Amino acid sequence: MKLRFLKIPPNELFAVIEKEFEMSSEEINYWKNLIFGNSIIINLAKEHDIIKSHSFDNKFIDVAIEAGADYIVSGDRHLLELKEFQGIKIITAKEMVLLPK
Repeated sequence: MKLRFLKIPPNELFAVIEKEFEMSSEEINYWKNLIFGNSIIINLAKEHDIIKSHSFDNKFIDVAIEAGADYIVSGDRHLLELKEFQGIKIITAKEMVLLPK
């Protein structure tokens, strides 16, 4: 399985990781290599405006649609409140772990 990401500058993604998690530079490099070694960068054909109260979250829906995803796994309440969009189920990490294999 490949992870799919919105086309954002890698330094922006890892600035958030460095800010949110206390990690050594070795740990950060490990995660950079793991994430980008198992990722496909998605160029968006269309941007949706589904979540009006928190428009920042719309990019996750856009990427999921463009990538043909079955699921969005998130802890974000704005996304979780949708439950599903265009056949893409929006679930928590706990729900993902409990899915049949």
